[in-house]
Amino acid sequence: MILSVNELLKFNDDSETPITERILWIDEGNIVAFTIDINSEDALPTLRKVRDLSEGLGSGSLSRVIGDPHLKLILEDDLDDKRKEIMEKAWKVINLVAKESNEPAIYYREHRGVLIRQAMETFNISKNMVYKYMRRYWQRGKSKTALIPDYDNSGGKGKEKAVGQKKRGRPRKHPELKGTGINVDEATKRIFRIAISRYYHSEKENALTTTFDLMIKDFYTGTDNAVTDSEVLPSFEQFRYW
Repeated sequence: MILSVNELLKFNDDSETPITERILWIDEGNIVAFTIDINSEDALPTLRKVRDLSEGLGSGSLSRVIGDPHLKLILEDDLDDKRKEIMEKAWKVINLVAKESNEPAIYYREHRGVLIRQAMETFNISKNMVYKYMRRYWQRGKSKTALIPDYDNSGGKGKEKAVGQKKRGRPRKHPELKGTGINVDEATKRIFRIAISRYYHSEKENALTTTFDLMIKDFYTGTDNAVTDSEVLPSFEQFRYW
């Protein structure tokens, strides 16, 4: 079975609160992976064999989680100054310790300690604060928006809009992607998140437009590399919003 970074897996057992782990990294040989419990306050990366995870999915002892509880559906422009400041501060730390070029070293305790000390000295922050940022980043989807402080349950900016049957938003502008577009459901959000993690928040630092194009190529083209019907494609405006 194919597994992907950022995918959520639930351990099906008899406990009242089954453990759910996020896949943080998979080696190129598809032999080992690192995961993390997304709910534990003191969670650390766990080394697992990809074969064990695949067999667990096959036997039913593991199941894929549909709908990411930590999915942030907020644009940076909608953040108030305080939340944006906190997010940017945390993002600088993450870019030092948990960037792609530090994988998989950051997941091993002996290497992680060196990187954490660098962050403590560079940003004059405590060890606990570095771990707080890393856990939030890892547990909530390995993206910049994972570092946004939690919003309360009141109305206003930052609240997700309900998905209805009628397509929301303005008509698409891209000349090759005409049509009314689609509603963004959980499956589409998952594709968006994978694309952002894979192509936008990476060392290549692709533009958002490039990230969108690569996503269309990865998830919405046929075997002949032809783009599928534009009526079943998300628009760039939808991608940027979500």
